[in-house]
Amino acid sequence: DSISTSHNIHIDADGYLYVVGAEEHDIWIYELTDHPENPILVGTWNGEYFHDIEVYNNKLYGAAIETGEFYIIDVTDKSNPTTIKIHHTGAVGDISTHDCAVTYDEKYLLTADETMGGYIKIWDIQNYDNINLVGDYMTNPNHSVHNVYIRPGTNLAVMSYYADGTRVLDISNPYHPVEVGFFDTSNIEGLFVGNWGTYAYLESGHIISSDRQNGLYIFSSPLVETSSLEWYPCDSNAYLDQSYNQNDINVLQDIIDANNLDINDPTELGTQSWQNGRLIDLNLYSGYITENSRV
Repeated sequence: DSISTSHNIHIDADGYLYVVGAEEHDIWIYELTDHPENPILVGTWNGEYFHDIEVYNNKLYGAAIETGEFYIIDVTDKSNPTTIKIHHTGAVGDISTHDCAVTYDEKYLLTADETMGGYIKIWDIQNYDNINLVGDYMTNPNHSVHNVYIRPGTNLAVMSYYADGTRVLDISNPYHPVEVGFFDTSNIEGLFVGNWGTYAYLESGHIISSDRQNGLYIFSSPLVETSSLEWYPCDSNAYLDQSYNQNDINVLQDIIDANNLDINDPTELGTQSWQNGRLIDLNLYSGYITENSRV
């Protein structure tokens, strides 16, 4: 058996490669160990198309994008994967389960819906017979989340959120997740634009994101041992309201200058209002338009 195309792959901690979104079988399992150049097929599973998966502690968590369900499959026996649970996420219409990530205590599963208004849902999966939605997170109802990952050794969920960039969520309390960091990689407005891929597992603590229009970003973060950055709760409406300290205003002007392609219509910083050392009101104006941004 061979694979010509697939949608995604996952390699677990034991050196097994899982392929999804391929022809003939919904999951292909290969053993790699010390011969990655020569993968050995050890098992397959058929049941439903998975768009993305995660495998942890011999359980496969699968996102069934076409039905809005997530699966939990026992893959202890790679030659005979066994479905443990199928759960519908409440997705309706175009909202569907695109990706999922399990916490390392295996108590909670995060799902991500890829569609307009698609967002993060946090599920209590401690009792497979009584799975409950306990928390959620959305940036903008006109945008969509893409993928979600749990940073090892932390309670942080790191997301690629298309037009809203890279987002970091503290899920220490899964009932009340808190956004503690973000970087918007694109100022392009749209549904499936911007950051569509993020890698949260580098030992260095750096976070890598790929923007569909602007390329590759490598971020420092509080996870980097030498970093002076700190995770800090962001405004719940961060996609509308961003805070800057007084020094950052010069950086903002530099960004505006770098993006002024029309020298006959320059954008400039207008009137500013400050309160307790924070910028709370800013006017941006050009030859054609004046825009007020409340920060």
